[in-house]
Amino acid sequence: MSDVLDSMDDYDDSDVGLAPEEKKYAKSGNLDWFKGEKGFNYRASIVYFNSLDTSIIKAMQAKARKDGKALDKDAVRAKIKEVLAKRAEELSKPVDALAEHEKLDITNVRFKRLEAYYKEGVGYALSRLGKDGPEADAIWNQLGDVKVYFTTLLLMYRCSRDGEMLKGQEGQFDLIPWRFGAKVYETLHKRSASLRDNKLSIASQDLMLTCGNREFQHFDVDGCGPSIWQKDRKAGFANVLAKALPLYSKLVPFREMSTSDLRIKLGISSGDSSSDQGVGSDEDITNIIDSM
Repeated sequence: MSDVLDSMDDYDDSDVGLAPEEKKYAKSGNLDWFKGEKGFNYRASIVYFNSLDTSIIKAMQAKARKDGKALDKDAVRAKIKEVLAKRAEELSKPVDALAEHEKLDITNVRFKRLEAYYKEGVGYALSRLGKDGPEADAIWNQLGDVKVYFTTLLLMYRCSRDGEMLKGQEGQFDLIPWRFGAKVYETLHKRSASLRDNKLSIASQDLMLTCGNREFQHFDVDGCGPSIWQKDRKAGFANVLAKALPLYSKLVPFREMSTSDLRIKLGISSGDSSSDQGVGSDEDITNIIDSM
């Protein structure tokens, strides 16, 4: 008879019990989202960015369209090579040693734009309006008006309610996803425009977020100086962006439902959800260059 220890390499110990040391498994894997308290001031910096190659592709595609020309794929490749070489030089390492978080374009903050519904008994659901045909649209319209939301990732400094750094915690921060509506997005646009007028970018500035309404999460937004985390660029990439990048894929706080699943949820179909699964994702633009 074989010894059980012979198969220890393949032993699956994924079961959990109720021992004190196993209580840690009760914690949810979901992220906590930023919610401001009325009257509180939060010093923060937006740390959600595209990759350098994505930014280059988008910029060169836009210029080609504006000029009425075809995209010069060789020029795109050359530009990506040039920019990555410059980043590698900045970080004092070979290009092929750059990690993914070291290839981010930190000159331009980004936001995810989501269209979603909220209905009692259904909760929040990403909209599939216009994606499954007129009959499906009639189902989605039963949820009411679709609303637009934006998400991004914040670096939150450890501060008092007045936005002052807490003594002894100047180098500490939390990375927290932020969801907000069109009003806050418009405010960010206005602040970004005023910074551009002064030859500054919101991507390189810390922001003071002042919560004016807890229920609706309205914020005033002001610049409060250069981003502290970017003062030491190498440390910023290593200590901030290395931790931020894995969170980018989690910036969608709403559930995805197929139209068939929604019919069942609303009690208007016994449902066969095989025809419209509704699980799609945005095209990974970073792979465009591979097919050029």
